[in-house]
Amino acid sequence: MPRGFVLWLIVMSAIGWGVYQLKYQVQGLEAQLARTNREIVAEQDAIHVLKAEWSYLNQPRQISEMAKKFLQVAPIGPRQMVTLSMIPSRAEGAVPVAKQDGPRKPPAPAAPAPKSLAAAAHKPASAPALARPAQAILPKERLALTHNGAAQ
Repeated sequence: MPRGFVLWLIVMSAIGWGVYQLKYQVQGLEAQLARTNREIVAEQDAIHVLKAEWSYLNQPRQISEMAKKFLQVAPIGPRQMVTLSMIPSRAEGAVPVAKQDGPRKPPAPAAPAPKSLAAAAHKPASAPALARPAQAILPKERLALTHNGAAQ
């Protein structure tokens, strides 16, 4: 047999094997595409259901029912309405509402400064800590009121 014929036989066999492998790769990709498309349709259906539930729950009647059921809120009484001029400033005898339990802890000491700029660049920045918690300020006569406006 001539060498050319053997060479062509080997080349054609390699091409046939390559086409065979390519065919099964394409079938696998088509199956994966079909699976992905089914997942997309399922997610779109779930989104459609969630949008329908959201629109139902956002109806004013539904919100009112849920507020009555879960939020024990009383209507605003006339004693709870004030003007801005009636709210005292801190200098007019206001007292803090929330008091801290136990003795105050001193603030943490500051970290020592890095010795070089390279060390500072690699060290993560930390958020500054508050020395004490924020406190609400209310006048003394308002402290005796409950959440619905009646005095204790």
